[in-house]
Formats: sequence, structure tokens, C-alpha cells
Amino acid sequence: MRFELIGYGPLPNEIDEDYEQDNSCLPDRGVPLGMENGDIPDESLAASTYGQSNHAPWLARLHLDTAYGWIPTLEDENPFLEVDLQTKHLVTGVITQGHRDLQWWTTSTWLEFFDGQFWKYIYEDDCGSRTIFPTNYDNNSPVTILLPAPVIATKVRIYPQSWSTRTTLRCEILGREITNMTDS
Repeated sequence: MRFELIGYGPLPNEIDEDYEQDNSCLPDRGVPLGMENGDIPDESLAASTYGQSNHAPWLARLHLDTAYGWIPTLEDENPFLEVDLQTKHLVTGVITQGHRDLQWWTTSTWLEFFDGQFWKYIYEDDCGSRTIFPTNYDNNSPVTILLPAPVIATKVRIYPQSWSTRTTLRCEILGREITNMTDS
């Protein structure tokens, strides 16, 4: 069998300009809220457990090369990392990464959000179970989780559900601060 592709290749500039993509229907990806660059202070990071000082929650910063990341104790049956955003934010996603050096990373997680009054999970449509998001496939590649819809939150918890070798996490929270009621 033989076939030809007709019209394959880049469009000439005159035609391409007529077909500019309208990105208004794409989800709001938000911006990094400060885990990586330190705008979110160490005091705003907590965890269910951590074993050693070099596994502490304040070391769970995306791309942090001077530490391994947050590592809960082996005995922790429901580990979580908590990020306190201090004020209301529209959270749009999370970026995750594993251990800096070892082949340890989180492979799936669920997310919980505190809106100032209640903790809430993201649930699967119509079935009532928590959404489990796939995360990392190696220790260093960042993986972005975009939420199905933005969530208003002052705190975010990341609950690892499965992992390779050992639960380890470095992360960034995506979104934007809510500055007035029209932002929500």
C-alpha cells in the first residue's frame, strides 16, 4: 500500500495568522505559589511525620538540590505533607518530584484542601471515591497535576498513596492568590 500526505507541514504565515488558537477554553494553570523559590516559608510546611532532620517537610521544595525532599517515617500508615498558603488562593494544581539522589519517589497521591472551615478531597465523578492522581515515574522528573476545576484553599495536603521503594516528595503548588471576591 502507498499513500501521500497532502497539506502536511507548516502553514504559510498569511494562513497561520488567520487560524490563531483561542486559548480561552483551556484550564487556568495558575502560577507557582512559592515552594520552589521560598516565598512559602519553612514554618508553613508540616507533615504527618518525618524521621530525620534531612527528611523534614521544609525540604519538600521542587528542584531543591541541597536536600532529599520530605520523607515520612516507615511506620506512618497515612503520610501527608501540608502546605499552609496563609491566605485564600485559587489552587489549580501541584507539581511533584521524588528524591534528589536515590530511586525513591511517589507514584500516586490524593489531594485535600482546607477552605478556612472544612477539609475537602477531590472525588471521582458519580462514584464517591477520592481521586487518585498519578505522579512520578522517576526520582527527578517533575510531574504536573492539573485539577479538574480550581479549588479555593488556604491549606493543601498531599497524601502519597503508592511509591517506588520509599515515599519521598518535593513539590510546588500552582494557583493564584484571591485578592477580591471576583477572583473566585
